[in-house]
Amino acid sequence: MNLNPIESEIKEILSLLWAEAEEGYLALCSIKPGDIKSEFSDLSKENAIDMAVQKAKSTVINEFNSYHTLGLLKVKPDGGRGEESNVMGIPGLWMDIDINTGTHEKTDLPNSTEEALDFLKTFPLYP
Repeated sequence: MNLNPIESEIKEILSLLWAEAEEGYLALCSIKPGDIKSEFSDLSKENAIDMAVQKAKSTVINEFNSYHTLGLLKVKPDGGRGEESNVMGIPGLWMDIDINTGTHEKTDLPNSTEEALDFLKTFPLYP
């Protein structure tokens, strides 16, 4: 499976979720062993989605595990990814499926992306 970042796909996902937001901060997080970063895109700014796409793409290219948080934040946090009390909205229902890699304490996880996708296929509702 090719996981190289395709700019148009990143933009499509972020636009579907956040294009209607006129305010708030989208947290873009990246994890690499020994290095965790959070960057924030102010959605009240012009071209905020495009800037978020470039941030997300660059973290993946630099071999970080990259994701955005589930909730749109009211204010930009001083550190971390943001806290529940700072969330102003969530655009949908989410599921996080971890894969059994060296970064997880639990061992009863899917061993590959393919196993995780097979698990998703057992879910009774189509995503």
